[in-house]
Amino acid sequence: MQYRTTCNNCGREYMVDGNPGETIHAKCPYCGALANVVTPADMNNVNAGVSTDTYQPIRPESYRTMRHEKRKNEKPLFLRVTMWFLIIITILFILLTILYFVFTGLTSPK
Repeated sequence: MQYRTTCNNCGREYMVDGNPGETIHAKCPYCGALANVVTPADMNNVNAGVSTDTYQPIRPESYRTMRHEKRKNEKPLFLRVTMWFLIIITILFILLTILYFVFTGLTSPK
């Protein structure tokens, strides 16, 4: 059964697979933090001491929706690569311009 849990480190929600009453060693797919997730012992007793906000069985269709929302919030890879490329090229251009003026000033005829 799948359970939704929240990462204590980054605060994002993710799903874990397990059986009722198990302690699952989970790794957050977003930040990599490790956590022990205790699933409810019995689905009829979910409200007996276990918060339903933290552990909720989910359906596969809601899992697909969460994956789509995650992708929607992220910038595409090509956009991130293009931005870093432009930043690096700009820094190199500025550095080379400064070096040009420094070395031209050093080699000027007297």
